[in-house]
Amino acid sequence: MTSSTTTKATSTFLACVWFPNWPIQRLRHEQPEHQQRVILLHESNGDRGCRITACCERAYQCGVRRGMPLAEAVMCHENSSSQSQQHDLAAETSPEPADDADDCQFELFIAKHDLHEDLAALKRVACWAEEFSPL
Repeated sequence: MTSSTTTKATSTFLACVWFPNWPIQRLRHEQPEHQQRVILLHESNGDRGCRITACCERAYQCGVRRGMPLAEAVMCHENSSSQSQQHDLAAETSPEPADDADDCQFELFIAKHDLHEDLAALKRVACWAEEFSPL
């Protein structure tokens, strides 16, 4: 009598999801009225004052960086906006075709970064994704 061992082949699937700027993505999803705004999220760091914790791509293009003081980030946006307006005035009198509109002309939206809501929303996404899990 010969005994044979059968091995059941199992497949494991792994999905990786990358949210490169989750706080901004979550905010825009939950509050779509901010889709066309320059978004700055900040938190207070005690003696260091309010610092930027997240910003949208438009703010980044205006020179805003994570860790920057909030006041400096606002100035980056305002300086970029005023330069864009000067560029637009020069373009009106110039015979050359105007460049595309500068992203820094958009309205600025500033809010306190809600880390707890970021985590809660990420958990909701994970629960939703489990619907597609074979386990």
